[in-house]
Amino acid sequence: VGSPNRIPGLNTADVPAAGLDVLVQQWRPVELGARGIFTETQTWRVVAGLRGEWADWSWETAFTASANETTDMENNRISKTLLQRELSKNTPDALNPFGGPYANTPEQWNRVRIASTNRGQTELQTLDARFSNDSAFTLWAGDVGVAFGAEWRRESYTEDRDPRLDGTVIFSTANVSGISDVVGVSPTRDSSASRNIYSVFGETVVPLYRGEGAFPNDLTLQLAVRGEHFDDLGESAIKPKVALSWFPLTFLNVRAAWSQGFRVPNLVQLNRGEISRLSLGVDDYWRAPVTLDAQSNGDAYVASVRRSNPDLQNEDTETVVLGIIADLDEPIGQPWLRDLRFSVDYWRFEQTGVIAAFGDQEALALDFLERRAGRTNPNVVRAPVTPEDTAAFAAWNAANPNDRRTAAGQVLFVIDPFINLDRQVADGFDFAVAARIQPEGWGRFDFDFEATWLRTLDVVRNQLLTALATEPTFTGAFDVLAVDRILLDGNPEWRSSASLRWSKGRWGAGLSVRYISEYLDISADLDQNADGIPEYFPVEAATRTNVYVEYRFGGTGSYPEARVRLGVNNVTDELPPLVDDALGYDPEYHWLKGRELTLSVRLSF
Repeated sequence: VGSPNRIPGLNTADVPAAGLDVLVQQWRPVELGARGIFTETQTWRVVAGLRGEWADWSWETAFTASANETTDMENNRISKTLLQRELSKNTPDALNPFGGPYANTPEQWNRVRIASTNRGQTELQTLDARFSNDSAFTLWAGDVGVAFGAEWRRESYTEDRDPRLDGTVIFSTANVSGISDVVGVSPTRDSSASRNIYSVFGETVVPLYRGEGAFPNDLTLQLAVRGEHFDDLGESAIKPKVALSWFPLTFLNVRAAWSQGFRVPNLVQLNRGEISRLSLGVDDYWRAPVTLDAQSNGDAYVASVRRSNPDLQNEDTETVVLGIIADLDEPIGQPWLRDLRFSVDYWRFEQTGVIAAFGDQEALALDFLERRAGRTNPNVVRAPVTPEDTAAFAAWNAANPNDRRTAAGQVLFVIDPFINLDRQVADGFDFAVAARIQPEGWGRFDFDFEATWLRTLDVVRNQLLTALATEPTFTGAFDVLAVDRILLDGNPEWRSSASLRWSKGRWGAGLSVRYISEYLDISADLDQNADGIPEYFPVEAATRTNVYVEYRFGGTGSYPEARVRLGVNNVTDELPPLVDDALGYDPEYHWLKGRELTLSVRLSF
């Protein structure tokens, strides 16, 4: 009351004399200008080696050193500290967020405008020695090949973030995102680390049987082993491989392989410290149906704190491959059909101790189940319970006597560390067909087709399964997230590609098609069906077709060969299928570009 800016006719019972705070959301001052990101990268690599022969053995040794340094500078950013100072002025030159575009002068914007600069560097040095002999010794079926060697590697990285992002200049410690002093950019601490890796490896190829004629029944065994030691983890791993190759017919190969592998956590996952990010679409299952507030319903940003974990263990893998490949040139025996090949492979890939973040949504799902059992998930950090929260939960409990819930405050942030999850299993089939067709007078046609069928993708997370055992009737979205992920969030069941190329003389043309089958988007907020199972948003199947025609000339005498190619990408002008994402499509699987004409010229000297 008394302010010249007070809106006339306001009732002091609704708007007190002291006024009310005003929340400004999604304010993007366009007069600040477009943001420019300027990246400078310097890369160098040096390799020096020796190779030679000694008796029947071939040997080789090499030293490699490489480094990459990148500087990213983004301009036209805003400092939170400077913005708050300019908004808080009580003089006519105070920044005005209500006036619309160009209500503020360039001088006013210059007082809050900053540029943010981040620098990073990675280095790698290796030294190795390898020895091989195609006939180290002879067994009943033939010569045995042997190869072995050793390797040393040193990896290092340095990450130097802008002082307004790494905690040097802090806007506020009231929440995890406030550590950043740059509007719209989450904080990331500086970090650096290095380690040495020592490896030994060996491989042998043993002929078990050699036959003759059309039914040779050739059988070959491959044995391999690799061991590595990481000095930063103080751990070692030794993993084997066994493979068999059988030719029941001269043109038919049946193959099988079993191998184990491992992946150690990278230096960032072990050493980076904390980074904070803001996420949309994260539901608080405990509060959302009670308070209906945007923060709990996934309609407002929730802070997530990603933490490195120096106690991470190796991620172990086991792979099984069974396949058959047929080269049908010989049995068909037609001069116009060449390189006709067909293959089918079954593969199964199992990972244990999968290195990944547990996930914000999974952490809140676990918190729901823990609260059902009278406990909480300590990785979900909440604000104190307010009187409004107490009243909302009391009303909920009165209306839902079979689903009573203790009051819980709003989520401040979710701690999402890198951990070793339990297990992930995937299996499927790969199919491939290739052929070269040369009908007389028509030139040459080359055809290739490949397809993958994802048959199973199971993700098992022990923390969720343990909690689910205490609440077996829960049917929330994470019920599915914890087990079968086929079709869910970018796991299409089928992917395939095909290409057909034609050439005759100096002319050529080509056609290629890529297909991604449909999958489900679990982030879209949809209803449940009659059985209480979420009905996720379907992401439609997509096909993209490209064509080109080309002509070659020159290439005789002193003239270089030249190729001119005219192409059309996305011939049918296909739009990417809709997903619940800020971009509106999934860039990992689909493309935004519509029909595109291309012209290229290539010279070969």
